[in-house]
Amino acid sequence: FVDSLMVTSQIFLTILAVLLALYGLFWLLGVRHNRRRGRLFLMAFNDSTGATMAVHFGPDARGFVAYFEPAPAPYVYLAVLFRPSPPQTYWLRPLLLRRDRLYLRGILTEPPRNELIWTRGRIPDRAAGHGPRAQLWQRKVHHTTNVEFELRGSNCGALENGFRALHMRFSPLLLRVNLLGDAAIERRLRNLHAVDARNTPVDLQLELTAAKLPAEEIAALVAQARALGRAALLG
Repeated sequence: FVDSLMVTSQIFLTILAVLLALYGLFWLLGVRHNRRRGRLFLMAFNDSTGATMAVHFGPDARGFVAYFEPAPAPYVYLAVLFRPSPPQTYWLRPLLLRRDRLYLRGILTEPPRNELIWTRGRIPDRAAGHGPRAQLWQRKVHHTTNVEFELRGSNCGALENGFRALHMRFSPLLLRVNLLGDAAIERRLRNLHAVDARNTPVDLQLELTAAKLPAEEIAALVAQARALGRAALLG
């Protein structure tokens, strides 16, 4: 009985050692993958305009946070946040591809005159609300892809076209597009002077699934984000 117990214990310890070794291997592969992916994205953003990317942290296994210096017009601030899946989940990458996230967060030279809201898988609801502000929102449908979004403003044609172009190019990677003037009001109320990429209210928010986003498409993404900003400022 004692010999049998010892054999069982040895088998258990061997299996445990193999599992720990595999976990360590996948963790190292995940760290390497996330760093490499972050560097590729950072280089692509750096080459997308005449500006230089000022890095807040990274690129490392957690991704990176960086901002354009100087910010490309029509923005006074444009930041990029890359959040990959945790390195230890590398072996689950086929199941977790949609957890990799890329965010663009921008502040325009002045509050946007035209606004847009869209979130994948969510029905727009501002136009269906109550009150005078809700009545200003218009619900639109992108008939080619059957996507619903909402607009508000006096000259939304260019913004609508810009969103359609962005969605056509980056769907199904695109998850959220918000261009709102509420952020400028919130910044003034909070008397914000310093800008933080994660916490400061911004005018533009783009969110994408990053796992299948080619680095070669980054320049087009930045160009379309700038086009949305210009359209938002039209009077």
